[in-house]
Amino acid sequence: MDAPRCCRTHLLELRAQSSSALSAEEVLELAQLHANSDGDAWMILVGGEHGGRMRPDYEGTRPGPYLAGHCSLHWIGRVYSRLVRFFGRDKVIVIAQLQETLQWLREASKDEESAQRLAGRSALLPMLQQQLSELLESCADLIADGGAHYDGPEVNPATVLEVLRGERPRSISSRVRSVLLLLVSHGHAHPAGPGTSHHEWYMHLPYPVPESDATLYDVVSHQGFHEVDPHPDWDWGAPKHRWRLYSQMLFQAYHSMLEQSPHRRLVIFHQFCLSGGVVEFMRRPSYRTYFGTQSWPVFAVTTAGSFEPALGTFIGLWSDELRKALEAGGSKSLGEVQALAEARYWADNAGIKVQNDRILAGELPTEASTVGTVGCEAGFDGRSQQLMMALPVREIVNETNETNEMNTVKRTPKRSLGE
Repeated sequence: MDAPRCCRTHLLELRAQSSSALSAEEVLELAQLHANSDGDAWMILVGGEHGGRMRPDYEGTRPGPYLAGHCSLHWIGRVYSRLVRFFGRDKVIVIAQLQETLQWLREASKDEESAQRLAGRSALLPMLQQQLSELLESCADLIADGGAHYDGPEVNPATVLEVLRGERPRSISSRVRSVLLLLVSHGHAHPAGPGTSHHEWYMHLPYPVPESDATLYDVVSHQGFHEVDPHPDWDWGAPKHRWRLYSQMLFQAYHSMLEQSPHRRLVIFHQFCLSGGVVEFMRRPSYRTYFGTQSWPVFAVTTAGSFEPALGTFIGLWSDELRKALEAGGSKSLGEVQALAEARYWADNAGIKVQNDRILAGELPTEASTVGTVGCEAGFDGRSQQLMMALPVREIVNETNETNEMNTVKRTPKRSLGE
């Protein structure tokens, strides 16, 4: 196996994993780096939305933001309710425009005049009232616990990266054992430039990176979007790429985290279209050779192929299987949770599975496209010396008072997201 060339940390880590001799100084250096992973487990929930929702629409049917039918908030609320007790509220960070959306829905659902003024049609009033009721129900626990830590304009790509790097007042600390990062939004990709087959994958966030942080995009070939922008004359008030959290930006944050703390486990869930492309860093030979990503303690779940739309429901099934596994003691592995969730997913979508299989077998027209292919990529856990696929799920959560009480107090079961 080629030695990573990205940094000294990953070179030492791979040498230790391959039983290569280390000097006494190198052993001490690596032990100090491993000590950075002796802390708690954290969960970070990121709820995105298309930036166009925060602007007057292209067709001119509404005057400003439109926050009904938010693509991520219901899932953020449900997953928070389901998993918060396994981490403790002080070890959870939520980045989502919850309060902003509630305020908009309350105003828009007052009466027909308000619905006309904010949503563009008075006939939408019953739907807006229903949306408000459903959001209050799905996010009840999160609201009771104080709401999102970052809301409104702070729901932008820079906030996510700064939280991951520990650069915000409310962010993960320097000593962290594991991070469960759940990303929920719309996703897409565009060519890196004219005449190239390379693409840049990204997820949408509702607000742009501030101008002061625009250099975050120096690592991305974002100019390629200009060639495929369906509405180049739609003015968003700033370059549109600043609403996008690109996979390469996330990769840099992951590398920075693991360079400082190589035993920190990263479990990353991507609920958005084309999310398969976001984990290319785990598959592509160039990443595996230069960065040694196959040896990183990463378990990354995707909910669509690199150029597929997602169905939007896998996060409910996966988080439900994770909850059940933790309630049963946490001995099931990440791979087992994934397999159980996938079995339920394809049982719920049997017709799509048949169609996907026929497309892959060449039985349907070539223009037909597969949909919602879920999957995962797994690296190696240096702490336990096993594949991340085999890691027991109890290793990615905390032992809290709430989890101890859960074993002795019968709880009222909540509705499963996958049902």
